[in-house]
Amino acid sequence: MKILLFILLLLSAASLYGQDLSTGPVIDSFGQVYSIDNPDLDANNDLTYRVIFDIYVAPESPNEINPQINTMARFLNMHVQVGVAREQVKVAGVFHGAATFQVADDSTYRAAFGVDNPNRPLLDELLKAGVDLIICGQSMYSKGLGKEQLAPGIQVALSAMTAIVNFHQRGYVLIKF
Repeated sequence: MKILLFILLLLSAASLYGQDLSTGPVIDSFGQVYSIDNPDLDANNDLTYRVIFDIYVAPESPNEINPQINTMARFLNMHVQVGVAREQVKVAGVFHGAATFQVADDSTYRAAFGVDNPNRPLLDELLKAGVDLIICGQSMYSKGLGKEQLAPGIQVALSAMTAIVNFHQRGYVLIKF
């Protein structure tokens, strides 16, 4: 309920100031972003944006979508909206700690929290868009999960640290909240 009220407040504020809020063109159902008129620091269409998101928190309610996962969709949408070629925006996310169950399949999530995993539609869209979604193997096993209990398409790393270093060595920049 708090999230819904916050979103309504943001939408109201945006309409007061005439700012457009939209999704797409990469992720259509998630990742809303504002258009920014004449930013002082704009996206550089000559760069390839390689980012890995460090996702280690879960929302208060198991019914809520994890806003950190939605931020991956926002990053994709906002850069492609302003003209960066889709193939120049490379995104990965590594899940660990409290966010471990965020990539569980519906039956596993339901057994733990009593509801289907609300992140699944967003995870599916991110995977379809070519985003690498990786779970820390150490966190996975520490939470009692097996690979067969993960949503389809989730990759398992030795550890979150290993995944972050691996992607960093491949030119990805860490985005941590």
